[in-house]
Amino acid sequence: MSLVHGGAGPQCFAHNMFEALHRVPDKFAITIEDVYERELQSSLEKLSNSVSKEEAVQVMNGSTLEGVLDLAGMLQPFQTTDDMRKIAEMTAKYFVLGRARPALESFLNGLSTLGVFDALTQNPDVFRPAFCYYPEKLTAESTENLF
Repeated sequence: MSLVHGGAGPQCFAHNMFEALHRVPDKFAITIEDVYERELQSSLEKLSNSVSKEEAVQVMNGSTLEGVLDLAGMLQPFQTTDDMRKIAEMTAKYFVLGRARPALESFLNGLSTLGVFDALTQNPDVFRPAFCYYPEKLTAESTENLF
């Protein structure tokens, strides 16, 4: 509602989530680097870079990866290193977009109802600062301006 009345936007979206807002989420590419949980990201990279089936099984059993793979529906047999890479990429996409999909769709419905969604899809760069967080460097001058 704030955006409709000229107020501040949420400024809480990661850049890849903002891209998913104004594009079709199923066609939006997510990489392993987009996974924000470092331990999971590391495990997915190890799985993706495994050179043998035995090494991949060891990676899956030696980390929290098995639980995430199970939740994502990716616990499936694999034969080649290409299969392992695809499983890692699909799990990353599930972790970043799949879990948030119902909330994202609800948010998009709200934006559509308020008439903001059409403007967002036509001018995404204008809306980016209102939706995405940009960290500011803390300087002596910015601290002084607070007081």
